[in-house]
Amino acid sequence: MESLLELLPERLATVLAVEILGNAVWRWGLAAIVFLLTLLALRLLRRTATVRFKKLAAATETDVDDMLVELVERTHGLFLLMTAIFLAARPLELSRSLDTWVGRLFLLVVFALKAATFPLIYW
Repeated sequence: MESLLELLPERLATVLAVEILGNAVWRWGLAAIVFLLTLLALRLLRRTATVRFKKLAAATETDVDDMLVELVERTHGLFLLMTAIFLAARPLELSRSLDTWVGRLFLLVVFALKAATFPLIYW
């Protein structure tokens, strides 16, 4: 990316090269774009999957597809948010300990949300 900065006007390249918390501004911008696009895509995917699974469930008599509809509908917004944060952190140059912490926090949230909602889905 540094070679691309050379193609930009000097003032813009200087601003994009400024480091904040160990990462250049352009990396933070890329992380923000990844975060927003991931969150948007996950929400759209959840909505689309819910609509399609509901149509499938209405056409069949089994309970399996009804449970699938509930599972997709109950995908927690915090899970979507944590997934977007996890993926947005990839372009950033994080210390090994911070990168490990982000990964563990993501797994903790995923398992906590699933453990909390699992009984509600199946009982």
